[in-house]
Amino acid sequence: MKAFLLSMLLIYASIGASAQVTAPKYQLTPLDSLLRQHVDTIFVFYTEANSMLSNSSIAYITKKDSLVNLFKYDMTFRRIPLLPKSLYTYLFKREILMMSDPKLRTINENFQILDTPQDLSQQLWRDIMKFDPVNMQDDSTLGSGCREDESAYTKGSIIEDHNIYDGGYLHLAMITKDEINFFKFYSPNHFLQTCKPTTDRQTIVGIEKLITQYIPIYKR
Repeated sequence: MKAFLLSMLLIYASIGASAQVTAPKYQLTPLDSLLRQHVDTIFVFYTEANSMLSNSSIAYITKKDSLVNLFKYDMTFRRIPLLPKSLYTYLFKREILMMSDPKLRTINENFQILDTPQDLSQQLWRDIMKFDPVNMQDDSTLGSGCREDESAYTKGSIIEDHNIYDGGYLHLAMITKDEINFFKFYSPNHFLQTCKPTTDRQTIVGIEKLITQYIPIYKR
């Protein structure tokens, strides 16, 4: 009986770990469309967590000829002083809506132009392009989690499950005049540590580290 239960747990963990996900579709926002009229290429990077409250800001990197610019789409305030409850509720709901609804994302008070020197902006662009991001394969191709033969293992009679079920996603969109490439990875940092490393997870995590050095998108 114990052997049967152990086998069933291993099968369940393997199925959950290697499951393919539907190819993600990027919803073009008014801000994307506006920038697209004026630049050649746009990178959009952001995270998605189980709770909107723990989501990051959104990083924008644009390139027109040799000119590279950095932007951040963020909440207009992080700390709210003591306010009447109804006013606090109104402001808080508005901020969450402005950050979470792509249809509302445009040039407004949430859109910030970063005064980053061109030599640093251009270096960031070169470093990102070294990863050849357009040729990444995300979870829709390779599956999320570990491979079936890596998803769980035993220590004596104990099953160690590599998977997590409350992680977040990393998103990267590359938008040009003619096409949109969009990539979505579930908890790639976690699975790089617990599974056999893959080039594509290393790529998205490397890009995340680069971008967040220049554009502080995570809440503190």
